[in-house]
Amino acid sequence: MAIEIYVITPFRNVAYQLIKLLNQIHFPIREDGKVMNIGTMKLYELFYP
Repeated sequence: MAIEIYVITPFRNVAYQLIKLLNQIHFPIREDGKVMNIGTMKLYELFYP
């Protein structure tokens, strides 16, 4: 069983800084070069309606 963890924030800059920080522990999941598990609420609504 795989556990998926998402980090959602209302601010783009916070999401960007989290991606930079969490890259150090290889946390971000990428598809086609885009981070899929860290982002804003708007991103979450687009990919997971």
